[in-house]
Amino acid sequence: MAKSFQFFLFIIYMLQENKIQLQYIAYQTGIARDKFMDGTFKPVRKFIDDEDSIERIFLSHEEEAEGEMLDFKQKFGHLFNDQNVIFKDYKVFLSIGSTSTQGWQIDLDGTYKVIIPSKNVTPNIFMKLGATSTNSNDLESCINSLDTIFQNLNIGPTRKVLCFNAIGYSFDKSYTGHNGLANLHDYNLTQKPEYTLLEKLRKNFQANTNYGKNIDIFSRHIIEPNTRLQLGGSWASGLAVKLQTQIIDIGGGAVHIYGLDGTKLTTKPLSIPLSTPLIEIKPNDIYREKQDDGKFVDYFNDKRDDGLLKNIKFALIEFEKNTDFDRIERKMKDGTRSILLGGGQKSKRRKSKRKRSKRRHR
Repeated sequence: MAKSFQFFLFIIYMLQENKIQLQYIAYQTGIARDKFMDGTFKPVRKFIDDEDSIERIFLSHEEEAEGEMLDFKQKFGHLFNDQNVIFKDYKVFLSIGSTSTQGWQIDLDGTYKVIIPSKNVTPNIFMKLGATSTNSNDLESCINSLDTIFQNLNIGPTRKVLCFNAIGYSFDKSYTGHNGLANLHDYNLTQKPEYTLLEKLRKNFQANTNYGKNIDIFSRHIIEPNTRLQLGGSWASGLAVKLQTQIIDIGGGAVHIYGLDGTKLTTKPLSIPLSTPLIEIKPNDIYREKQDDGKFVDYFNDKRDDGLLKNIKFALIEFEKNTDFDRIERKMKDGTRSILLGGGQKSKRRKSKRKRSKRRHR
């Protein structure tokens, strides 16, 4: 009872004394996005805050791919040029995550272009298909879609395909050869059951074919030596830079914040305020409940959704209260990447009610 009253006082304090200071756009993925995309979940609430200034958007696959591509280009674009002996021949990129796949290419003029999802391939199987997928029909559809997409990319020895992200876990952890690279048919890749994407790719793009010879995979266990980063891109970082606004990444398992320059501002996921010990906000769990028989049941309704967004709102207020925004601004003005200051000094800037952002996603 005491804890409930304490939380009630905390909410009153937040509403009366605090305002969310920064400009954000919130993008949601996870199970809720899947339900929204297939039309089985139609939440009423569109905004996180009471001022209707922080819009919650279910991230489209196109936006996800574009953001990831932009961040990848920013971090690693300098590696894929004619001067780099290791990476110069890779011009087509497949980011094969655990449950989804994005892709892009470098055109002859050096511009980056999204190829997955593709307007030439419907339905878009790649939003729900990744390295751990086992549905035979989905895998077959993926191969057919890749055949269509690859036809116009002039894949060959000087326009090779580089796969990375979760599919890179196919490597044994001890493998360190060839700069972390291996061909699709390399014996260093762990053998998987027949119904996985890796085995489906091997079966359909035989080792002696053009595609089979020119599709390589980068190990997820190896840090790229030039940048000292794990090869890949973050859609949230890419969209934050493009839109020049803070991004709230409402994932399935956690909620994070990204700054204007793409830096992740949260060293730990946002937590429910005043929870002891701290309870991280895990959106997928908020939509599901464990029954007496031990089974989980999903509840995609406005009540659960409203609870999630309120938790995020108050977690944002706590985050801003403990963040030194002035120091972040100084870092950005100096031309360096901003950093998280989770326990930093509170900003002394005047708090004011923000006008609703005119920026909208495309």
